[in-house]
Formats: sequence, C-alpha cells, structure tokens
Amino acid sequence: MAHVKTAGESPEPGPISRPIRWAAAGAARGVRRVAWGVACLAVCLVPVGTAHAQWWDSNWLERRKLTINNSDQTEDLDDFPLLVKLDGTRIDYTKTLNLGEDIRFIDDDDLTELKYEIEKWDESGTSYVWVKVPQIDGSSSTDHIWIYYDYFAASDNQDPPNVWTNGYAGVWHLKEDPTPSAGSWYGPSWNYRKKITIDNTKVTATLTNFPVLISITDTDIQAAARSDGFDILFTNSDSVTKLDHEIEKWDIATGELVAWVKIPSLPDSADKDIYVYYGNSGAADQQNVTGVWDANFKAVLHLNETVDDEQTTGVHLDSTSNNNDGGQNNNDDAPGPIGTGQDFDGTDDRVILPDAASLDATGPGLTVSAWIQPDFLNTSVDRVIADKWLSNTGWRLWFKDNRNDFRFEARIANSNKNATTSGATWTAGTKHYVVGVYDGGRIRIYLDGVQDASTVATGNLVASTEDLTIGIDAGSTNDPFLGDIDEVRISDTRRSADWILTEYNNQSNPGGFHTVDVEEQKPVGGLMSDSTANNNHGASAGSMDFLDQVAGQIGGSVNLDGIDDYISTANSINDPQNITVEAWFKTGTPSGYKMVGFENAQTGTAATKYDRHLYIGIDGRVYFGSWDTDADVAVSINPLDDDQWHYAVGTQDDIGNTITLYIDGALQDSAVNDKAFSYTGWWRIGSHQLSGFWPNWAGGSGYLPGTIDEVRISNVVRSGDWTTAQYKSITDTFIVWKPKIIRWTEVDPFGP
Repeated sequence: MAHVKTAGESPEPGPISRPIRWAAAGAARGVRRVAWGVACLAVCLVPVGTAHAQWWDSNWLERRKLTINNSDQTEDLDDFPLLVKLDGTRIDYTKTLNLGEDIRFIDDDDLTELKYEIEKWDESGTSYVWVKVPQIDGSSSTDHIWIYYDYFAASDNQDPPNVWTNGYAGVWHLKEDPTPSAGSWYGPSWNYRKKITIDNTKVTATLTNFPVLISITDTDIQAAARSDGFDILFTNSDSVTKLDHEIEKWDIATGELVAWVKIPSLPDSADKDIYVYYGNSGAADQQNVTGVWDANFKAVLHLNETVDDEQTTGVHLDSTSNNNDGGQNNNDDAPGPIGTGQDFDGTDDRVILPDAASLDATGPGLTVSAWIQPDFLNTSVDRVIADKWLSNTGWRLWFKDNRNDFRFEARIANSNKNATTSGATWTAGTKHYVVGVYDGGRIRIYLDGVQDASTVATGNLVASTEDLTIGIDAGSTNDPFLGDIDEVRISDTRRSADWILTEYNNQSNPGGFHTVDVEEQKPVGGLMSDSTANNNHGASAGSMDFLDQVAGQIGGSVNLDGIDDYISTANSINDPQNITVEAWFKTGTPSGYKMVGFENAQTGTAATKYDRHLYIGIDGRVYFGSWDTDADVAVSINPLDDDQWHYAVGTQDDIGNTITLYIDGALQDSAVNDKAFSYTGWWRIGSHQLSGFWPNWAGGSGYLPGTIDEVRISNVVRSGDWTTAQYKSITDTFIVWKPKIIRWTEVDPFGP
C-alpha cells in the first residue's frame, strides 16, 4: 500500500486548528459539547509551525488511528477483511449515531474511504465491523487506517458485497434468527425462482402496463418446470406480487420459454427486476392471457399456432379479451422472430379476422404493427401485410410503388392519407418491425423502431365493414404477401415513439434487453445472509428457533442440536477445486459429523457425492478431507472437543495437489490429493453425509452438535500467513489502538 505522509507529521497529531466558524452543527444531537473558550485554548496550544496529517472530512469531529501489527508474517495481505471490534473503551457511543451510521474508515493516505460492513452494532456492549484494507505490508507494525465518527448528519454507507471481493464465494456471519420460514417467496409450493433484470438503457421512457417479451432457453427451468408450463409464473421486484403473463411457447424438450409479461411500470431511469418462479408439480395454469394486453389492444395475434399447408380450418388466436381470432387459409408455420410465425406463399395464403365492432377504428387513434420478412422484392405485385379496407374506408399496411416503399394508409375524414417510407433499403430474407400510427394530427410509419415518414392528417378514421385480412388484400386474392409475418397487433390508440422503440429493442434482441440470474431454491428455513455479491444465502432446517441464535466468536452464531439442525445454501456450484473452507466452531462432543461440507444434494439426506468437508472425528480431532480416488485428509494435532471456540481452515490446492488444515491460525497437517471429486453440489453447514471411507467417522450420517460461526468459502487457496492474520484479527490481537483525536468545532467568541 502506498503510504502518503504529510511532511513533518507527528507520530500522533493533536487538535487541528481551522478558521473560526459558527457552531450550529450540533442541533440534531443536542448542544455541541465544546465551549468556545476550550476551543480557543485548543487552537492556542497547537505549536506554531507544526504540520499535521490532513483531516479526511471536516464534518467528522473525531477519529482514531488503528495500527496493524503484521510483523510476524512476511506476506503482503491484499484486500484483507479486517475485524474492528468496538466497545466503550475504544469509541464514545454518545458521539455516534444510534446504528453507527456515521462511522467511516479511511486508508493511511488520509484520503481513500474504505469499504466496510457492520456485522453487529451494540451501543451498550461490543460492536463488530469488517473493513476491507487494500494492503497490509508483511513484516510491518506501522501500517494503519483511521476510524472517523461523530457527525450528526451522516447516513449509512455500508457496502458488504465490496468488502468480500478477494476470492470469496460465500460469507455467512450466521447472525440472523434461524427460525425456519419461507421468507419473501411467492408461495411455499414453488421450489425455484430466477431474477430477471431488464436493462433500463433499452427502455426509452417510463412506460405503463408494458408487455415485455421474456425469451430464454434455460436448462434449470427445463429440469424443474411442468411439461405444460402451468407452474411458470412471474412476480414484480418484491418477489411476491404476481404479474399477468402469457406463454407463447414452452418446450420442455429444449427449455425454450417465450412469454409476455405485463410490467405495471417499466422505468427508463433504473434497471427493473422481476422474478420467474417454477417447480410446482401440482400447479393449475398460472397464465392470465387477456390481462397482459391493456384495453387499447383490440387484437394481438402471435401467429404461433401449428398449422399445415393447405389447411383451411386452423385458427390463430387473439390474445386480447375481444376474441378476434383469425381463420387460417393455406399459410403454414415458419420460424418467427418471436417463437413461431406464418409463411405466406404470395398466391392465396391469408388469415381472416371477421369484421367486429372492436376492429372498426373510428376515433383519432390507431396503431398497427407486425414483424415481416419478405422473400423477394421488386415484383409487379403489391404486398399486403394487414388490410381492413373497403371502398375508401378503413386502413391497410402494405408494400406499394415498386415494392421498395412501405406504406400505412387510412381513410381519414373524406380523404385517403398515407405515410410512405422513402428510400428505405429492404433486403429479402431479412426481418423488420413495421408500425403504422394515426394520432389525430399525423399519420406515421415506423421502421425498426424509428419513425421513417409522416403526413399531416386530421379528423376521425372512417370505419370499414370488411373483414380484416393478414397476408392478402381484404375481400379478394389481390396483392398477396410473399414471405413471413409474425406478431400482428391492432390498437385503437396512438402508441408513442418511446413505446414503439422499446418494443423493437425488446423483441429484436431479448437477450440484450434482459439478463437472467442464477437459480434460487425456496428457503427451507430462516434466511442466513451471504455477505458477498453472490447472494448464496443459507436456509436453516430442522427444529431451530430464535433461541438458537446465541453469542458467537464474532457477534451472533447458530447453535445446532445434533438431531436435525443444519443450514443449506441457495446456489449450486459446479466442481470447485481451488478452495478454502473456514469456520469457527465450539463443541463438547466428538460426534464424528461435519461442520461444513460440499454435497450433491442441497437438502435432506440423499447425497451420493460428498467431500471438501471439515468434520470432527470420534477421536475429537478435526479433519479436512477431499476425495480423488480415495478419502484424503489432513488432521489436527490435538482433540478440539473442549467446548471452546476454535478456528478451522481447510484448503484444497488443485495445482499443488495438496490439502492443508490450519487450527487457530497454526498449520496442523497436509496431505497429497490430486483432485477433489468432480460434481455439481451445494455447501452445507452442520450435516449430513459421511461414510466409512473417512477416518474416525461416527457410523451412518448425521448432524453436528455444537455452535458454528463465521463460515466462509473462497475459490482461492489462502496462505498460512493469511490464515494466521485472520485468526489474529478475529481474536482482537491484530490492531493497536491509538488515542482519539478531536477536530474541534470552534465557536466565534465575538458572536451572539
């Protein structure tokens, strides 16, 4: 770490003079405790010419230096999570906010604010705070950081995920109430969910009741959902409020899901999270198809129904409540930009929607949209996409005039008005999104989300009594379309330019519009938070309740009864090899069961693969073991079933082909191990599987009787120096506390 010192800095700077100012800052916490006379005296006592380290921020009135004694280790410790233990002898709780919101940690350059996490704040006792220190020099006893406090207007600035960034895959402080509960989960019958995040940069304005396309192929959903997709549902960002959705396509054979989800408010200023739930074998159909489409949608045809060429009786369903279904005539399936579309042969293929009042647009608003893929251009035949036109009434969306220009035409008041693309470059075999809009002032044509042309037009639309046709001229076989059509929609309102562009962004590239997070399994117990950004939260199981949240080595810990208590984690992990497994434990029983381990069953007792575990043998000694072709273990020197807190660390080094065990910061043993067992599994705390392959096993499998605290999994191999430093940090022997320093708030002696 670069040590920035101010020239002439004294070993421990005293009060720092500053220009006189008014002292009204203490109003929120009572009258400030320093009288002007004392303040002036403090200023006068500063020797002339003495230089001091700069003060990080003048709003904070007190600080202490925390010097770190790393003289016993030679290794530089990078991004080290340092435990800062506070009590009334180290910090004046009367000068901190009630939850410690005003504490800050600053590096030794007096400038850099450090990331921190408050594990426990207790103004009547001991508080525990983790601070990420960028570097602690090896063989050094002078590295230091600062703790600042005493600022009445400060807000909480914790950032736990960025404390645990140096290879940490999971960090469980086990400080929560372990009483089993489902937590914020849609319903107990749904076993899995995934978070879906919509990228706000693809949303061009905040949109209301917007139907978002979710198009993914997901093997997790494939493995757990019903074959009919009835159990698939979506919730809002609170993870419990159900959203209306329609499944256009669900293929259990491939895991392909195409669904439309109505988002009540889709913001452009921040990413939007929703959740997809699945894995309920007894679920009824969760869809609300018509609820997805607001009242302005008069027809929405996905054209995804399976039909055969020359079939004349097939039906293409309208997803709105208007039931404007279309009869299939000779068209057949084709891959669409969204699920399945329809292929039209350029002769007589068509879809016919019978005339209905809901389709007779008469007001000053209309939007018609479709995805099209023309097979070839520059023919002598006009090409109709959608048509409700009869004797200069109604509207139509079509290729017109040399087939390179696209036109939206409507009868408005007593004249025909149109907007026609000018100079648009069409490529045969390429999909495009075309939208025609009339808003009472102009008629517009959009191509791939962007307005291409518009024409002034005013007045109401003149309704047509003709059927609405897709792929051919209404009421005839004129102007047939040659190519593919998908996702035809008619609305009796003007959809905005932002709506249309967001539709295009979503439908043209769903994978760029949203991302899908890792699978989460329904909690089977109380939530035991993972402080890393991996969100690999633990869930308690068994008969634990609030009484099993007990004092730990650091803050709280979980007491396990040895009968059915354990903790499982949410996320599966594929074949971790270079790892470090850490836990603080206390037990008076040489049980022969595990403290922490990896298994191919997330919950229950059915695991068939298990290793990478710390366990206590029936001889009272602690073992860390991995499996290559047999059980390889490193073992503690002494029994540790003495009902005292101990720190166990096991490492699996896939490069050095070794496993190593440390107890209370000291090396115990190492063993050769070519590779840990290769499988996908979950980390578990307090259970379950062991077998006769493992030395001093209890027989059968079971649950640990004892207390567990501060469990950590890293995807890097921690060194002996790192482990020793962690032990010193957690046992409060790593920091040397210096006297506090006050930055006096000076009062104007000549003021009122």
